[in-house]
Amino acid sequence: MQSPMIDLHVHTTASDGTMNPAELVKYAASRGLSAVGITDHDTMDGLAEAQHTASQAGIDVVPGVEISCEYKGPVSDGRAGWMHMLVFYPPAGGAVEQRLNQLKRFREERNTRLVGKLRELGVEITMEQVLQYTGGGLLGRPHFARFLVDKGYARDIQDAFDRYLGKGAGAYVDKQRLTPEQALLLATQDGAVPVLAHPYSLHLSDIDSIEKVLARLKEQGLQGIEAWYPHHDPAFTESLLLIANGLGLVATGGSDFHGSNKDGIELGSGIGGNLSVPDSVLDELEARRGR
Repeated sequence: MQSPMIDLHVHTTASDGTMNPAELVKYAASRGLSAVGITDHDTMDGLAEAQHTASQAGIDVVPGVEISCEYKGPVSDGRAGWMHMLVFYPPAGGAVEQRLNQLKRFREERNTRLVGKLRELGVEITMEQVLQYTGGGLLGRPHFARFLVDKGYARDIQDAFDRYLGKGAGAYVDKQRLTPEQALLLATQDGAVPVLAHPYSLHLSDIDSIEKVLARLKEQGLQGIEAWYPHHDPAFTESLLLIANGLGLVATGGSDFHGSNKDGIELGSGIGGNLSVPDSVLDELEARRGR
């Protein structure tokens, strides 16, 4: 009999997903998952609702957050700029949440500037209009993109980023981020478990380069790596599992499910069923709490 599956990387309307926390937890239970990790971008606002729903839905919720980090390390194609750090089991009101709340205030200022830039480019937009796309969660660029598509200013989400919202586009406003070192320090202070998300997105040219980055991050407090991910092919996943074993890191996995904001990615199973994360991962993840 196949062991129960889990998904440790999902997003709700607390950031840029399209299901609210309660809906997502119920959906995860309906798909037969034994646990789901709520890891919204730079906010813990959806965790309480998700955990409350979990007891009713008969599924475990692993509390987490995905922190956007500034990355200035080596890459193979010049796309340096960001790294995402999953932090599991951050306590409410701890160092991580306090710092994220500070960044939230900067984000609100950024969104105001973004609206102004879009107006300068001829887009008829108000903050009130675009806030309707958030479902009560944090406002981010994916919500602006959906507005631009709905109003006919862009063909699709990617076109909205290419023409208006992406780095170098006319309405782009830079984002304040933590460094990986800062994120790891905050997680360590909280006794939480920091895990590098989707290593493929670092655009490193070979597996040895990834191992060097991971070894350096481990010295600064990294405890895990997201090995199972929809955009990791089997050979890459196997290489990451070997690195995790060699460096003493926990290997985690998740779909990066956003609902309709990321078409083609299904909760728990990835793209066309290419994801399967065993629930045995949870034991090692939980064992690292408080280290």
